Amino acid sequence: MDALGLLRPAASVSGLPAAHVPHAASGFALGDHAGRAPAAPAEGPGVVASASSGPLQRRFEPYQNNGGTVLAVAGKDFCVVASDTRLGLGYSIPSRKVSRILKMTDKVVLASSGMQADMMTLHKTLRMRLVKYQQNHQKDMSLTAASQMLSNMLYTRRFFPYYTFNVLGGIDEKGEGWAYGYDAIGSHEKVSAYALPRLG
Repeated sequence: MDALGLLRPAASVSGLPAAHVPHAASGFALGDHAGRAPAAPAEGPGVVASASSGPLQRRFEPYQNNGGTVLAVAGKDFCVVASDTRLGLGYSIPSRKVSRILKMTDKVVLASSGMQADMMTLHKTLRMRLVKYQQNHQKDMSLTAASQMLSNMLYTRRFFPYYTFNVLGGIDEKGEGWAYGYDAIGSHEKVSAYALPRLG
């Protein structure tokens, strides 16, 4: 293609079909049926031939999964929250030094996996709410209050949720360790190793 080929009316920009191509098929006319083959598009400079006769479609995907593993183990007087640090993107690894942990208070820790951008936004919003709570009540948020706040925050975004999957762990007012597991819209389960039924 010559240098002036991009300036022609039927030319494409960056390999995409032009908006209007003379003599190209524009769909079925009244009376056309599935048995009739549509007219083949005219080929000219910059026209990309397509096997499908439907309209050109674009798709916006707002989510991506950056992976990650998070876990929490709780016992009678302890809770351990851990995560990996690898950020994945398809088959590549853009970083091996990403933190997924948020220290909410001295006794409450959150770990998140899923989409990195949503995780960072969620953690930033949680930090602001924790500071506001501390200023209003002159004390740190308890484990029970933090777990309910996180559930409410996720549920209010249920129609366009944060693409994060969270575990929250900590020590409650009685000194007992608990862990909470969340899905993307705030449904959660509270578990502890010593509270589970023992077999045998």
